[in-house]
Amino acid sequence: MLVAARPAPADLIHVLGGGQLGPYLRVDHGVALYRAGYAPRLLLTGSEWRIEWAERNRDRALAQGVPAAALHLDPSPRTTRAEALVLRRLAAAGGIRSVLLVTEAFHAGRAARIFSRALRGAAVELRSCPAGCGGFPPPRWWEDPPLRALVLGEAARLALARTTGWA
Repeated sequence: MLVAARPAPADLIHVLGGGQLGPYLRVDHGVALYRAGYAPRLLLTGSEWRIEWAERNRDRALAQGVPAAALHLDPSPRTTRAEALVLRRLAAAGGIRSVLLVTEAFHAGRAARIFSRALRGAAVELRSCPAGCGGFPPPRWWEDPPLRALVLGEAARLALARTTGWA
């Protein structure tokens, strides 16, 4: 079940791999939520384009003082859907009833839809807590070629996810 984007105490903070607006925006936001006491553990997932996001983000979290015992890594997912299925498996194993989902604002809508679908029937409360909240799409995005590519690319990925039944 997806609820409002405002953070609330949870069992886990899931930081998705990847990033378009900076390599550490997502993990830094996840660490800030951890430090604020929202959850005792972080799940770091993903690897794509020959970048081991889970491991890179682990190193960044450790450098910011998060203890290794609070980190769970799974570098195997290469898609948002695969990351959602990792969380579903962990939730099914027990102990996870609430999750703060961390990604960038541009990706948050599609990620929330995919995760909601993957967690259907799992009795897990999912809260989308995007990093770099500034609203998406940004004002006048069509005038900036990189932002235009980001917005249109995300729209295409959402359309594909809806077509395949994953959003």
